Formats: sequence, structure tokens, C-alpha cells
Amino acid sequence: MQKAKHDVGEKPDKAPDVSELRYRRLFETAQDGILILNAETGEITDVNPFLVKLLGYPLKEFLGKKLWETGSFKVSKNSQATIYELQKKQFTRFEDLPIETKDGRFVHVEFISNAYKVGKAKIIQCNIRDITEQKQLQALQEAGYQIAIAAETTSSLNDLYPQIHQIISSVMPAENFYITLYDEAHNLLRFPYFHDEADVPFLGEIEPGKGLTAYVLRTGKSLLCTQAVHDELERQGAVILLGVPSAIWLGVPLIIQGKTIGAMVVQHYSDPEAYGEREQHMLEFVSLQVALAISRKQTEDALRESEQRLQNAEHVANLGSWEMDIANGRSMWSAEFFRIYGFGPNAFEPTAEIELALTHQDDREKSSQALGQAIADKGVYSVEKRIIRPDGSIVWVDTKGMVVCDSNGIPIKLVGSCLDITARKEAEEKLRYLSTHDPLTGLYDRGYFEAEMARLEHGRQFPISIVMADVDHLKETNDREGHSAGDELLKEVARVFTVSFRAEDMIARIGGDEFAILLPNTGAVAAENALRRMHRILQERNAAHAKRPLQLSFGVSTAEKPTPLAAVLSEADRKMYADKETHYGPPLKITGKKKQNG
Repeated sequence: MQKAKHDVGEKPDKAPDVSELRYRRLFETAQDGILILNAETGEITDVNPFLVKLLGYPLKEFLGKKLWETGSFKVSKNSQATIYELQKKQFTRFEDLPIETKDGRFVHVEFISNAYKVGKAKIIQCNIRDITEQKQLQALQEAGYQIAIAAETTSSLNDLYPQIHQIISSVMPAENFYITLYDEAHNLLRFPYFHDEADVPFLGEIEPGKGLTAYVLRTGKSLLCTQAVHDELERQGAVILLGVPSAIWLGVPLIIQGKTIGAMVVQHYSDPEAYGEREQHMLEFVSLQVALAISRKQTEDALRESEQRLQNAEHVANLGSWEMDIANGRSMWSAEFFRIYGFGPNAFEPTAEIELALTHQDDREKSSQALGQAIADKGVYSVEKRIIRPDGSIVWVDTKGMVVCDSNGIPIKLVGSCLDITARKEAEEKLRYLSTHDPLTGLYDRGYFEAEMARLEHGRQFPISIVMADVDHLKETNDREGHSAGDELLKEVARVFTVSFRAEDMIARIGGDEFAILLPNTGAVAAENALRRMHRILQERNAAHAKRPLQLSFGVSTAEKPTPLAAVLSEADRKMYADKETHYGPPLKITGKKKQNG
């Protein structure tokens, strides 16, 4: 019989070393570079696939060579001495070691080496982690920060643009760089900053055509334009060549709140590989900060320009200027200021007390508080208030001012302007009135009535009563005498209700011939008394207008404690129709519509 392989008397084959297999698997699949040195000779004995791929050299160009001699591991001169000494140390670490790749790029790595004994041999294992993206992100974040600082510290856009150029040049090739801004209102392009070795800067404004810059503005997307990309876009009719042709062109839009305000462009005339996806992402990263910085400076420049115009436009804009000494309240008013307040020029020596005395009594407190707060905060004073002129007329003014401090930061005076806004206030009041009132009767409309119900219900201001009223025979009046006669009846109802109820009661026309009255803080007894008073006034009115009497049906409901007011309104409506039935009998039901017996 043939013996089994492991029968007694035979030695089995040597089992593989499990720990060695595990290490080898980790070595081959690691996402960091691993390099093994002979500690005695300094020669490279092994390199894992990740490092081969990272540096771009084939394995044979590593093996058998010394680390500091091999062309596959080029480091800066400052690092060479330390690399040479690492075999004498048990531990070495570089937090950021730039290494040149075969294609001439530099990658940043974290380099850690440890000395080990394997049997009798001593080796050095070098772990190399690629931190290039991390360094790029840090550089971009620093660039964004520097752009934000530049926006804070520069005095104008003309000072800001060169700093933006310098900062971008620190993270990518940007010898040829320009910024264009788009004026949407006039559909024009401006080139406020243009730095180029081959092309002359464009002065003035042009309409967007079919150049690459206009393409970026039109699409709102970045464009990395190689010769092949340009040829395809030109074939599609999307772009045409403008200016000096470049080997590669990269433009990104400047976008604020979803709106493209301009573009930022770099280009290279000789190296078609100067820009790639990496540079595109980098330029896109800083574009937001650039757009924010430009937008901010535009706002600041516009504000300064506006302030300058304001100083020179008093006679054009009807602005009155003023100045007040904080210590004694003495003031200086311009001729226009005196005119707004209803006086001739230099009619008297103005003071803060006089100005306050001319202010409507209902607005004095808020004016004084705003003034005091501005002085306390060393800030701005802004208030809209009413002024009573000598002839008794009332004007609205918008008064603005700014506190001026001395060299020690002590407030010493306020300077500002005053604008007559009476026309605007009247227009606002008219608009507000139209949005809440029934245009025929002048009473509140249904929307405002329901809003007031909700407010009272939320405020739990009980008891609350609601009266519902309906005009009888309005349709017959319309049919017999025309709608103008019916409109006059509705106006008469409004006048009767206005006289009958209190000022705090809300009267509204909520339908064609239906009215509702909201009586806050009114219980059932008080509501019935109000209804009797209204009946008496209605009778007096009808006695004086016997040929066209007003006939109304009423219902009243009261909530003595917190209750949904919609239910109270519904109950008052039910009682109103019950009252109508006592006058005319139950309604006839024809095709689902109400019709009273006549």
C-alpha cells in the first residue's frame, strides 16, 4: 500500500510563515509608500507599488541604490543631509518633505523611518504618506484668507486687484492674469485688471461677443480650454478667437448669490500642460473669495460715491443738512432744513430743544431715545417723525445723523441730513388703507376682520361679542333702481354702524350685503345694549328717509371665556338668518339657492 504523505516516519513540508504572508499582503496593498533600506549599506532593498506609482519610476530604478544617491528619490538640498544621516538613527521624521517625481512635479510627503532587526540583519523601514492634497488645501485656504484680508485693508478696487493677482500667483502659474466684470444693466464687459506678457490691456467697455471670456459669463461655468477644446467650440459656433492665441486658457466665473458678476482668467502661451483639473479646482476654490471681495469693494466704492454726491446735492435733492454740538445742544441748520420745518433761512438760533418742540408730541419720545442711543453707541441716528410747522400743517421727515468723536473717542457732535418724506408717507398710508378697507363703504374688509379676530383670540381678550347684519331687499333695490342706488344703501348702513358703535369696535363689510361688528371686552348684556342703541339710531334714520328705509336683520353671539371665534361668528350668522325668517318667513329652496318671500 502506498503511504500517505504525512504517515509516521515522514517529515511534512515546511509550513509558510503566516506573519510574513500577512506583512507582505499589507506591503503590497498599502495606500502609503513603503521603502526598505539595508541599514548597513544604505541600499534600497524593496519598494511597494504605491510608492512606485506615486513617484513614477519603475522598481528597477530603486533597487540596489542608496536612497540619497538614487535619481528616483530627489529631495531638496536642505533635506539631503538629514536623509543621509537617517541610517544612523533609530527614528527619523519629516512632517513635510518635498520629493520630485519622474515627470518633474513635486509631491509633499510625511516621511517616517524606523530601524528594525530581522534575524541578524538590521533594516530601516520608511513610511511615506502623500500629503500633497492636504498641502494644496492649506495653501488654498491661506489664499482665500489673504484675499479676504486684502478686501478689508485695501482702500479701493484698483488697490485690491494687484493683491488678488499676487495671491493667486502663489498657488499656480499666473503670469498672464486678468479680471473682467459684467455690467448687466448695460450688457457691457469691463477689464479693470489686465496683466499679460503678449497682449495689450483693453481699455473701456465692450459688448460680450463670442470670445472665451464671454462664453464663461454666458454659461456660468469654468472652462479649461486646450487647443482641442477650442477647436471643438469654434466648430460648434460657440466661440471665436480673440486676441493673441495661447497654448492653454483657464477661466472661472465670479458668482455672488447665483449671479455671475464677472470672470477670472489665467493663460499660458508656451506650455499646454500648465493647467489641468488641479489648477481649475484651485482657481474655482478662490473665486468665491474673489467675488465676495470685489462685491464688497464695489459696495464700499458706491457708498463713498453716494456720500460725495450727497454732500454736493442738497439743492437738487431737497435735503436739509444739520449739525449739533452734543455738549450744549446748539445746532446749525442749512437753509433747506429751515424750509422743511416751515421757516425762512436763519429765522432763529436753532437748538436741540427747539427741534424737539417742533416734533409732534407722539413722536418726541422715540426721537429722544434714538438720539440718546446713537450718542451712547457712538453710532448713527435715524428716525422718521412728524414735524408741526408754524401754520399748523404736519410734515413727515426722515432725519439721519452720525456721531463724531474726538481723538480720545469722546462724542462731540452729530452731523446729518433731513428729508421731507410726506408724499411717501401719504402714499404708504393710502396703500395700507386700500389693502385693509372696503373701497365702497370705507369699512374694514373681510381679510382684516378675520386677522383681527385671530389677534384677539390669540391674545385671549375675552369676553368678545360679534354682531352679524344683513341688508334686506338689496337685490330688489338693485333691480328696480340700479346698482348705484344699492351702493348708496350700503354706504348708509356704514354710516349708521359708525355712529352706533364705539371707536374700539371693528366694523367690516364681509360680503355683498353682509356686515360684521367685532366688540372686544364686551359681554352678552353689553352686546344686547349696543344692538338696541343701533336699532334706535336706525329708526331715527328711517324716520328722516321714509321713502328709502333701511331694513336689516341681525344676530349677536358672545364668548365669555376663551373660545374659537370662528364658532362665535358662525353662531351670530345663524341668529341673523333666524331674525330674517321672523321678518319674511323661511327661505324658499330653489336649486340650492336662498330666496326670500316678498
